[in-house]
Amino acid sequence: MAEVEVLIASYETYRSLAGTLNEIEWEVVVFDEAHRIKNDKSAITQTAMKLKAKRRIGLTGTLLQNNMRELHCTMSWANPDCLGLWKTFKNGYEDPIKQGQKQNATDREIVRAQDLSENLKAKIDEHVLRRGKSMIADQVPGKEDWIVVCPMSAAQEEVYRRVIDHPDYKLMSQSGHECECGSSQKRRECCYRRISPDKDVTMFTCSDTHTDEDKTVKWSHFLLAAIIKLTKICNHLDLIRVDPKEPKHKQVGDRLFARQALGTDDPEKIEVSCSPFQQSSECGKLQMLSKLLARLYTERNAKVLIFSLSVRFLNIVDRFLSCSGHIFRRLDGSTPPSKRLALVNEYNSDSGIFIMLLSTKAGGLGINLTSANTVIIVDPNWNPSHDLQAQDRAFRIGQRRHVKVFRFLAAGTIEETIYQRQIYKQQLQNITRDAGAQGRYFNGVQGDGKNMGELWGVENLLKWRDAKKDDVDTTRVLARENVEAQSRLQDFARQSSSASSSDAQRQRLQLFRDERELHDGAPATNVGGGAAARGSELEGEEVDDDGGWQDAAKMAVEDVDVDELEKMEEEKKKPKAALSALELLDKMAFHTHKHEDVVRESAKESELKKRLRKLVRYPSGGAGPALSRQGAGGSSSGAGRVERDGTSGGPAEKKRRVDEKEEAGGEDVSVKKLEEVCQREFGSSFEEFVEMLSEQDEATQEKYLQTLDQLFRP
Repeated sequence: MAEVEVLIASYETYRSLAGTLNEIEWEVVVFDEAHRIKNDKSAITQTAMKLKAKRRIGLTGTLLQNNMRELHCTMSWANPDCLGLWKTFKNGYEDPIKQGQKQNATDREIVRAQDLSENLKAKIDEHVLRRGKSMIADQVPGKEDWIVVCPMSAAQEEVYRRVIDHPDYKLMSQSGHECECGSSQKRRECCYRRISPDKDVTMFTCSDTHTDEDKTVKWSHFLLAAIIKLTKICNHLDLIRVDPKEPKHKQVGDRLFARQALGTDDPEKIEVSCSPFQQSSECGKLQMLSKLLARLYTERNAKVLIFSLSVRFLNIVDRFLSCSGHIFRRLDGSTPPSKRLALVNEYNSDSGIFIMLLSTKAGGLGINLTSANTVIIVDPNWNPSHDLQAQDRAFRIGQRRHVKVFRFLAAGTIEETIYQRQIYKQQLQNITRDAGAQGRYFNGVQGDGKNMGELWGVENLLKWRDAKKDDVDTTRVLARENVEAQSRLQDFARQSSSASSSDAQRQRLQLFRDERELHDGAPATNVGGGAAARGSELEGEEVDDDGGWQDAAKMAVEDVDVDELEKMEEEKKKPKAALSALELLDKMAFHTHKHEDVVRESAKESELKKRLRKLVRYPSGGAGPALSRQGAGGSSSGAGRVERDGTSGGPAEKKRRVDEKEEAGGEDVSVKKLEEVCQREFGSSFEEFVEMLSEQDEATQEKYLQTLDQLFRP
């Protein structure tokens, strides 16, 4: 290869020339959009790992998109071994951090996750230079990101429920259930590990190339197709109907599914409709979109971007907008690259063009559409960064107006699960990046087969979420925010006001038991947890207070301002102003909320973690627990030591000593050291010491605890 100073190549070109380029000793290699190498099993990542370079630099806005393995892979490319081996990283950081984010996490899991996230942030900051939008906040106006849970049309809901209840979907959703044969194994590992496309499945087709000699396929072969069909129903019923323009073999499969999903053999009902009226009446999102666009059109200089993952759904929206008389332009994968820039410039410069239709994939990157002040995303992406990239077409440097984003979700469907997973992934990103205290909404843990909760697993995808009966629909899940944190904080308040000295001793003894359980691998006890106190309920009780009510009524009459009442009556007679876009959506939708109110730093969660750190402490690096008790100080790095509760002096003196200890930090206290002290001073193992202590009276327990405290003091 001829001598060059700078070589610029796409990922595809690099991959095709990797044999040559990987033999060169490069001074510097820069990968733009470095999240392209987030998968350690992909060919491009494995090829990039072999690059010979003195310096590797990756540029990306999303270092973590779906899970922490992506973070580990990308950073390991830029700086090999900076986070160690994946297995070590997973066991030491990923697993405990995710366990601590569960809504039902124990106190010990919460504290350990916080300590490890701070430790991980410090490691990442050694190799990552961050530049966020907060640095240019004075150059970009504000943004509101609204989630709109839309009701589906009656026809959509009927079809969705029929499909969910079909035996094919039940076969897949129950794959994790115990097999009926009595083997105690899961169905997918036993009798249903492989199924017959001809006998066990009736909604989907399977070519002979995918079957084995015994004419069977793995049960999960149809899972992706089943999920895609559900997402299509969420958008529009035409997307599951037969399109005569499609290849014949695809029409056969579409016809088979449509007949059973729509519950009819009528050819006119199972083929796509060209009627705009029928198209809008069969789609809850389209009805919502119609009302919203009509309202936005009345706003001065409003311009709208509409994103969808489905090009076929864009075709439906295209026909709908044409019949509605809106002026719009369209950009998707079929738009020639040579015409895209001219299309973008036309939209930005012509105030008469109201709408731009874009596919999320083609229009979500590398395009500047700052003339728009409204973004509508009609279907959620599994990867939250893709939806954020779509928003950033308008919300970027050069934008001079406040931007509003509306994200549509079909109520009760798989789209609610997709959005809830977006919340989970973004929270994980924030915890890893900022070591922040995020609200704990979910019991499910990504990648943990024993803690699927309401988020993970096939069964959660292939189900109907009834907003009136189901406790995992988006409205109720988000209502959980800080509920448990508030409950635990109330427990702390009650304990601090009423705990006696004997209670404190029992609490310290429980901490020693927890330490032993952690050493033995047993589950940690939830120290300080509990349910929130509830006030007495007075509903249904009769109150005999007629005299009191009469007195209150007289006072109310005397305080009436007659002139004010007349003004109020006049205001009622005036014509009401048109509803704003948000008011309109709030009236039509099942539920609306700001996304930034969900994925954010939680004040209550932050306060809870501060309190818990005084009870449960881990040494820095998460190597093991450090014993500490309520009232003792500790460093934010996670290092700690056993401190005394019986500090002499008044409250001010105690607080001063605690503050000094927090500033000074503490020594790492390992289980190994506890074992040594117990063997030397008490002639027993740590486990035997705790067992012996639990059988003693309070006075004896206090004596032993004070002795142990003295041994660990500097």
